[in-house]
Amino acid sequence: MTKVRAFRITARYSRAKKRYEVQRDIIAIDENKALEKFFSELGRQGLKRNEITVTSVKEITLSEIRNPKLRKIALSENPVIYIED
Repeated sequence: MTKVRAFRITARYSRAKKRYEVQRDIIAIDENKALEKFFSELGRQGLKRNEITVTSVKEITLSEIRNPKLRKIALSENPVIYIED
């Protein structure tokens, strides 16, 4: 069974001459899958990958996750996440 890991990803982007910084906690199998999920979430807001500058990717413990719903899923006995082959 593959171990689920948590990542805190911080990035910057510009919109209408303003700079924004965004930080998300992502649950994934590895760092590459976490980045794909992160770009997917920001893509829902109309951002393109080339508009986003990732400033840091840090692995965190499951108890450090800030989103209460995500923390509950991560700390359950059998956390379920969608895995693409």
